[in-house]
Amino acid sequence: MSMYPSTMISNDQCLTVWTMNRYEGSRFTAKADQPACLLISGWGLSSQVFDLILPSLALQFDVYTLDRHFTESDLTLEQVSGELKNLLIQFSEKTKKNFWLMGWSLGGNIALKAAADALNQGLTGLEGLFLVGTSPKFIAEEGFSQGVQSADFQQVQTRLLKNKTRALAYFDRLQVHGDKDAQTLISALKSLRAVEPELSDKQLASELDWLFGVDQRELLSSFKKTVYWFFGEKDGLASADIAAWIKNTYPKMMTFVIEGASHPVFLSKPEPFLTQLDQCLYHESHQYEKKQMANRFSKAAVTYDSFARLQQLVGEKLFARNRERQFDQMLDAGCGTGFFSESLTRVSQQVLGVDLAAGMVDYAKQNHSSNALWIQGDIEVMPFKPQSLDGIFSSLAVQWVESLSGLLKEWYRLLSPGGEVFISTLGPKSLFELRQSFEAIDQFQHVNQFLSFDAIQAEINASEFEVIEACQTEEILSYPSCLGVMKDLKGIGATLIKGKHAKGLMTKERLEKLAEAYDEYKQSDGTIPATYEVIYLHLKKVSAKRRTT
Repeated sequence: MSMYPSTMISNDQCLTVWTMNRYEGSRFTAKADQPACLLISGWGLSSQVFDLILPSLALQFDVYTLDRHFTESDLTLEQVSGELKNLLIQFSEKTKKNFWLMGWSLGGNIALKAAADALNQGLTGLEGLFLVGTSPKFIAEEGFSQGVQSADFQQVQTRLLKNKTRALAYFDRLQVHGDKDAQTLISALKSLRAVEPELSDKQLASELDWLFGVDQRELLSSFKKTVYWFFGEKDGLASADIAAWIKNTYPKMMTFVIEGASHPVFLSKPEPFLTQLDQCLYHESHQYEKKQMANRFSKAAVTYDSFARLQQLVGEKLFARNRERQFDQMLDAGCGTGFFSESLTRVSQQVLGVDLAAGMVDYAKQNHSSNALWIQGDIEVMPFKPQSLDGIFSSLAVQWVESLSGLLKEWYRLLSPGGEVFISTLGPKSLFELRQSFEAIDQFQHVNQFLSFDAIQAEINASEFEVIEACQTEEILSYPSCLGVMKDLKGIGATLIKGKHAKGLMTKERLEKLAEAYDEYKQSDGTIPATYEVIYLHLKKVSAKRRTT
């Protein structure tokens, strides 16, 4: 490890010192555009507890470890997190890096409090938090049974007063209790304590008091950044039951329970932990793409309806499938400009038009006078109560979601028994002429690839929905030239390409090559086609899914 930068934060009485070290491996693996990750350990151990996973973390992050030391007086969690807040602000201002905080156990509580306070002071660059083996309230009480029993926790405090070494050894046994590799982990923790800086009696006692009193449930309800939670299935200190409580209380937060892992999750089951962390980063990259997509659709709101020939054609055919039904409350998921939301008010007492693009929602509010309620939001994570809807209409929006299986679970949650879903989405054959014509220019991806009909059916079969209808068809639009195809796509904002794609402007020479290649598909009337594979789905929520053989 190297002190890069060497950072010391203290108050006027020199009660506490924070040190920040940059992991040496980061110098060789971190790329300029990679975010930093700052690691904060829990009670009784320094940041050396993370050593096993540092090389893997350094493939994704510029890694820094943080340690706290104090010996002179009692300190509160608020005081020490306040000093960490100052460090975070200094780090952000000095490095100009985007960064994550990863806190383990008590370190997670310190990270959460410091991050919240720093954000209130205008901290920039913080992407979010990874909280490992962390409980927002450590001690159980009435209404929160997931915490540690007070009497059990006081055993640690009592032992610490008698003999620090034995108290730490007892705590290590508690951390790994139930883990099939408990003895190996205890030996590893004992070896770690033998080489790491010794923590003062005062610090250990004070930090136990913090754990006993910590309650950050209210803070979580107002926290605006992304939080990922990791729990060990066998953890007796930060129970895996907390994951279910978090999921129910804060549905936008993501929780992971690592099978077989105890409290030091990243030591107990390092590979599954790192795999789940990779999934979080994948999710983050998709969230970034979502923001880009929302911005592009927002900018296209004013021109959208004049270019949306396909969207209107497909939407009319989807609407025809439910025009004979009546609903109490229907969701128009991915409502766009509200073109069909107003039509849906004829078959539903109330329509909720939801779209990720704020510009689309604003346009819908200004240009439609129906009784629809317009909401800017993510159709994959909806702020509605369970069983609050009896119908969902979604035309040409599902192809943009991150996870179809996740979407189906969310919509199943929202629907009352007997509720129905009407979906139109795109298949992989869509715009194949444009895709193949681009291959004459380069090997980059210029046209999005969507799930196949078979893959979509497999996802639905694995869900709790019953399939009423599932079919696929082709819609072919004609244009005078390939420029017309691209102009339509730009006019509706559908220009975001996922994956490895070319950057930069389309030059005149490249455009001429594209047009020449596209002319190979010219039709008898001189126009060129743009083929879309359209998939229509009608699903129903049933109490017990009926499967056909």
